[in-house]
Amino acid sequence: MKKFISCLGAGRYISTDYYLSDPTHSCATPYIQRATIELLPEEEKPEQILILTTTMAEEKHWNIEGGLKDQLKESEKITHIPAPEASVHIPDGIDDQEKWQMFYTILNLLEEGDEVVADITHGFRFLPMLMVSVLNYAKIVKKIKVLNIYYGAYEAKDPKNNMTPILSMGLYDQLLDWSNATSTFLKYGNSDDFVRMANEDIKLQRLSYTSKEEHAKASEITKFADSLQTFTENVETCRGKAAARKNESKSIARAYEMLRKKLSLLVSKDNRLLAPLVPLLEIIQKETDLFRTDATDPGSQMVDTGMATVRWCIDRKKVSQAFTAMEETLMSYICKTFGNTERTEEKEYREFFAGSVLASAIAELSQSNFQLKEECKKILTEEEIVIIKDAYHFLGNGFTKVADDIQQTRNDINHFGIRETAQDSKKIIQKMKDLYQELLLSMEEIENGRRIRKNYAVILAPNYAQAEEYTRNHDVDATVEAEYGDLCIEGSLVTLAHHGSRSHNPAPCNTEHVPKLEEGRILVSHVDLDALGGILDIMGVKPEDKAFWQGAELIDVNGLHHIHELSQQVQDKLNAFYAWKDARPHNRHTEITDVTESIIAGYKALNEILDQTHPYHQKALEKGTAWEKNASSMVEAKLVKESPYVRCFETDGVFCSAAYYSPNLGQIIPATVVLNTKYRSITVAFADGGKTENAMQIVQSLWGPQAGGRAGIAGSPRNWDISPEDLTAEWEKCCEMVEEKMREGKE
Repeated sequence: MKKFISCLGAGRYISTDYYLSDPTHSCATPYIQRATIELLPEEEKPEQILILTTTMAEEKHWNIEGGLKDQLKESEKITHIPAPEASVHIPDGIDDQEKWQMFYTILNLLEEGDEVVADITHGFRFLPMLMVSVLNYAKIVKKIKVLNIYYGAYEAKDPKNNMTPILSMGLYDQLLDWSNATSTFLKYGNSDDFVRMANEDIKLQRLSYTSKEEHAKASEITKFADSLQTFTENVETCRGKAAARKNESKSIARAYEMLRKKLSLLVSKDNRLLAPLVPLLEIIQKETDLFRTDATDPGSQMVDTGMATVRWCIDRKKVSQAFTAMEETLMSYICKTFGNTERTEEKEYREFFAGSVLASAIAELSQSNFQLKEECKKILTEEEIVIIKDAYHFLGNGFTKVADDIQQTRNDINHFGIRETAQDSKKIIQKMKDLYQELLLSMEEIENGRRIRKNYAVILAPNYAQAEEYTRNHDVDATVEAEYGDLCIEGSLVTLAHHGSRSHNPAPCNTEHVPKLEEGRILVSHVDLDALGGILDIMGVKPEDKAFWQGAELIDVNGLHHIHELSQQVQDKLNAFYAWKDARPHNRHTEITDVTESIIAGYKALNEILDQTHPYHQKALEKGTAWEKNASSMVEAKLVKESPYVRCFETDGVFCSAAYYSPNLGQIIPATVVLNTKYRSITVAFADGGKTENAMQIVQSLWGPQAGGRAGIAGSPRNWDISPEDLTAEWEKCCEMVEEKMREGKE
């Protein structure tokens, strides 16, 4: 039913000629209610009139002769709208209880589906706000429609002709509706309210002002709303194919392109009709901008759109869609990054290539077996099969673990939680957010690895002669610890070195303001944690952790036995790195070798260890703790002999130089001499950091200037060309020299 609601005030009413839009069509009366009813457009003519009165207003203007009650009866002869026999009593609203009574009185006048025209000219000053609040409340609880709101602007009366305009305030009510519809879309991704409003002619008429041309332009909003609905339906139903598809109902990317074009058209036009809506449209434009992509190939488009969809769904708690988009997007990422981006949409290719890559990597992570299906070999290239077999190397711990977690959780959701391993709902929602961030991080890690592989060559020269020859034949942009005793190879742009005569320099891993190279060749003599940090810094991808890198420098300069001077947190991270490094193949380089892949592996390992949000972070720390507990027993197993002056070890890779404490003698021994059969090296180290004796002087007195290091720890020439028998003899000789020097120092 169409209803007219107005409040009759207790103040003075003066006759005036009220008009609505057209001054030639007016109504002379002291009462705005009569004028409004008579002048309403046909589509707003009410079937019932409701007049709200306080006791005083009823006495002064309702029941008196010629009052509003009589005026409405006279009007009935013109409009044929039944005049009410009685007004609706409301209290004065002097306290909260009376205000609530007024609220419910008005609300109870409305029935399900009513269409309402309201006049807010008279009554207490708070009544317009109360009226608007009731009407908006009733839109929800009783599904009413507000056709219009009017205000008799007596203060704008023309004194020359006694003409007073009646102002339509419906625009502002509509703006509230548009605002709520926009808010619903932005919060929940639901465009239904927006579409409903755009398709209701009467609402568009409320916004059309007086221009027929502008009213015609209102259809542009309808077209935009339809495009917005297509976009949201694509997201809801996870339509993740590339934008090249002509049917925008099958592609989020395509639907977004169409939406963006219509949005740009609307917000750029100088149109009074749209002016009130432009700020709302600009917000929608900004919020949906995350779907914009410059990618031209199908795979990249699908990855960009997929990750945008995940972000959109997370912000709106669309959990099922978020996990579906995440899993399918990581499959797209594998196709476009390691396979054929043009085939990313092909179901068979996604299953056989991306599915096999993931299955292979997950099998490696879980230490289970993976068998490539025979049908895969028929449609995949040899290069793609190689990638599948070595998938774990390409994807890394992080991406593989994230992919496995996403698959498991998506299965949990799709099976309606009816499985023994069903997860808690709150945990799933939190996982949705965490896994998205972890997936972003893992993708960035892979992309940085690909960038390193493409733009850099890290070359290891095991001795000075080879390093010097290499630099004669190649441009070397940077060197990191390309030191061979007192000799050092310098890079044309960057040199990071801190041994021998350069010992006053900070360690490469801890050097400030290192120049960043976009590409280039980097020469090194070895790759330890310190060198790795410097190399990654030059590349611009060094993971930041100031305390960790300071700890790395302390250990590099003074020896591993100083690790207990560091915080437990830093110790745990360092041990995690040592555990990772110890588990890797220990290759003894005797020739010039490209070690770029080792640098990429180290970069990934450091990300796992230093980034607390990394999916493999906790696992990496746990491995470090286990390694540290096992290391002491492994070290002692390598002990060959010891005295109160020196401990002598023979190892095949286990680090023993910092093992100064003797469980047998129950005391700290001042020196260690370690023979490493894997690297064919001998290392001398002192517990006091070289204050009593100088390790570098000892090794150089034995093996010449290409032996080197620091006062606290030094070793034989890098990649020493020596037989096992001679190596053992040199170690024996060194043990005797150190023992003698330490004994003399004691005496």
